[in-house]
This record gives sequence, structure tokens and C-alpha cells, in this order.
Amino acid sequence: MVDAAQVIPEIVAALAEFVAAAEPYFIGFDPPLDLRAIAAAVRLLPAILDIGECLGLRRSGAVASFLWDEPHMLRPEWDARIRNMTYYRASLKYPALIPLAPRRPVNAVVCLHCGGSGRCSGPPARLAIRVVCYGGGLGWLPDKDASPWRWSARPTASRVPGRPPTERPRMPQNEPRGSRTTITRP
Repeated sequence: MVDAAQVIPEIVAALAEFVAAAEPYFIGFDPPLDLRAIAAAVRLLPAILDIGECLGLRRSGAVASFLWDEPHMLRPEWDARIRNMTYYRASLKYPALIPLAPRRPVNAVVCLHCGGSGRCSGPPARLAIRVVCYGGGLGWLPDKDASPWRWSARPTASRVPGRPPTERPRMPQNEPRGSRTTITRP
């Protein structure tokens, strides 16, 4: 049980409003999943419905997710980019959460996928409004040291038995690897 001092009132209110809505919020599986019932059971305010999972906000403000196949098993989210994206997308869905939307820090990096606009370029206009760029629509990414999953943080040399170490090709600094929310052009 979460102590009342450890909850964020805006999230608690938005979750209560989401769960209390009269009509079910079905996700099209066979059998369909009722997102309102799941949200009530796991106490998670849904923010992003992705192809394989739902990301949302706990009453404490922590970001967590669950797979559609295992909706009652929450996983904490540690990646600062994903946490920022979740708070931003939640603020778009639930107006009471606008004050909780992430603000760009001085050490943020411009998202190279959208050039800082927050919108993907390339897809047709009707699709571009539904596609979320790597930065989650914010136009910026956390500082390169904020996320432990940076490509540049991985080892730069590999060993093959009997051969000297070779340099692994490196991506340009601040260029993120692929994402579950990124669509790339051919």
C-alpha cells in the first residue's frame, strides 16, 4: 500500500476518473482486454498504448509498463527517455497532468530523428500525426549520460578467439539506436 504522502494527487485524480468512466475501454485482442479494469487492478494510469505493451504512471509518479500478454505484471521503467515520453504523452491525454510534463533541461540533446520539432518527417501527413518520434514528441532527449542504454556506452572492442581486438563501428555521438516507437524511412 502506498502512503498518502507518497502519491501525486493529479495522477490519483486522473486514474480515478479514467477507471470510473461508464463505458469499458476495450483493447482489440481475442478475447478483448478491458483497459479500465486492468488500470483499476494494477493502479496504473495508461499513457501510451504500444504494439506490445502499455506504459503508464503509478500513483507515486513512477513510470511502469505491462505487456498485453501479462497485464497484471508491472515492470518499472528506468530509461529517462521513456519516462519523459510517458509523462509528456500522459499530459496530452489528461489535461490535469500538464503541470507534470517534463521541461527541457539545459543539458538536453536535440532529437536527431525530428530535428527538435517533435514530429517525424517522412511518413504521409495522415500517418505522421500518429507516429511518435524517438524523443516521444518532445523534440529533445535527456543528456547522453542520463540513459544507461546508450550505444556509445557499450564496449568499443570485441574479441574473437585467436584474433586481435577490433574496433566496433560507432554511431555518431548522441545518435540513439532503434526504439519501439521509431519508424525509419527506407
